[in-house]
Amino acid sequence: TGANDYEFEGLYRSNDDGATFTKTVQNANILESPQAWFDLAIAVDPEDINTVYVGCLNIWKSTDGGDIFGKLNDWDIFNEAFSHADIHTLKFFNNTLYAGTDGGLYSSADGGDTFIDHSINGIMTSQFYRMGMAKNDAGKMVGGTQDNAGFIYNNSQWNTWTGGDGMDYEIDPTNSNIAYGFTQFGSTLWVTTQNGQNLGYADSPEQGNWITPLTVSANGQVFAGFQAVYRLSNGGWTKLSDNLTGSNIDDLEASPNNPDILYAAEDNRLFISEDGGENFRGSHNLIINF
Repeated sequence: TGANDYEFEGLYRSNDDGATFTKTVQNANILESPQAWFDLAIAVDPEDINTVYVGCLNIWKSTDGGDIFGKLNDWDIFNEAFSHADIHTLKFFNNTLYAGTDGGLYSSADGGDTFIDHSINGIMTSQFYRMGMAKNDAGKMVGGTQDNAGFIYNNSQWNTWTGGDGMDYEIDPTNSNIAYGFTQFGSTLWVTTQNGQNLGYADSPEQGNWITPLTVSANGQVFAGFQAVYRLSNGGWTKLSDNLTGSNIDDLEASPNNPDILYAAEDNRLFISEDGGENFRGSHNLIINF
């Protein structure tokens, strides 16, 4: 179970068909992250009631009924025991342990010593948050995916060029070899000048939304929406506007025709700038009827 703060609270075992439960492991940091609200999985070996598997970021195993657990793998170490981070389900079929993760389906037939990645055989598991397309080339795209990195599509194939959670990604309309992509909360802006090669980055000026909006103007200037609008300058961020509402900006778009015009949206309010993001006017409440 997860505690109120989403940390690991404990594992409970019943020996009387669920009438009573006793807490077993108490100190192992099985979650490794306060995200019990998101993913927390458990499975018991059908051949041995004392062999228990628990998963959150990684997969843990106990052979003494849940008193002591050892970690089977690390999501950032690519070895024979690797499985993708964020374990949403653990199930046994025909004495094989299956793990459903944010990065695909894995299985182990040897007690977790090794895992097979079944997703490489064509299972599509990636969810794109945002995508961008080159201005004059429909065959070149970029996109950020939930927990499965950022991708660039070029020469009829997808290639990974950033890690982590890929968020809002854009291609420079003046040069389709240049692309930009945010990780979660706008924490890092990744920059490529060679279709996914030759990477650079810029650190965040503040924390934005989970999907921090990013846009590139018609003349190639890069803008981001945090509580205020920022412009990328010499590898860092320059704050242009005042904070628009007191909350983080939900979306930011540049006019494809006029580099001085920017639109910003927060909740149901829309703002427009006609001087390249330094000043915004309007805070109209948008009511959309279908």
